[in-house]
Amino acid sequence: MIAFNRGSVPEVIEDSLTGFIVEDETSAAGGIHQLLRLSRTVIRKRFEERFTARRMATEYLSFYRPLINIASPINIASPRARIASV
Repeated sequence: MIAFNRGSVPEVIEDSLTGFIVEDETSAAGGIHQLLRLSRTVIRKRFEERFTARRMATEYLSFYRPLINIASPINIASPRARIASV
């Protein structure tokens, strides 16, 4: 893959490993000849390590779990139960 150095491209592509990050059209055209030296096996391995749904869910859980543990409890009792306690 060849992509311009914009937005999240540097976070997604590992330059010279999973693709090439370029600044302009001339660099993009020059990079075409280098695509064949990328290893599809390496690219797939890096994808599995970084972007699978399981890995992303695990990352979300590791981020949110501490926040849940420190949050103050929310009263989720039904309105009827709250009225009965008054």
